[in-house]
Amino acid sequence: MEIFANLFFYIEYVFWFVFVFSIIVFIHEFGHYYVARLNNVKVDIFSIGFGPSLFNYVDKNDTKWQISLVPLGGYVKFAGDMYPEKGKAKKEKYYKELFMNKSSLQKASVVLAGPIANFILGIFLFTIIFIFFGKKLYFFKYRSY
Repeated sequence: MEIFANLFFYIEYVFWFVFVFSIIVFIHEFGHYYVARLNNVKVDIFSIGFGPSLFNYVDKNDTKWQISLVPLGGYVKFAGDMYPEKGKAKKEKYYKELFMNKSSLQKASVVLAGPIANFILGIFLFTIIFIFFGKKLYFFKYRSY
């Protein structure tokens, strides 16, 4: 019976690790997604996890939001991020939305948005932790004038 209790104990740790890690991955990938949409880049897939899709939803911008089987990462697939798509109709509006047709500054901003989103998340979390669990500094109490 003790074996099952220990097994449940470790499974709980794995669950919370995957849960918190998925939140961090979501914030990171959402940073890429948000800046890409600001720069009018078409996003094909927003995925939390890798492998086969367990749950997906297609929004009004034709972006497929999905949760995949292996929850150790994620990705945002932009239209035209590596190669032009041969099956699509050659429309001027479509080619303006491709990642590869954006300026270098726009590409750099989309790529840097994920790490910056994680940096902002870290600042936010440490601020919340400091506000609720920080200790008061009595610097002026011991200073003599």
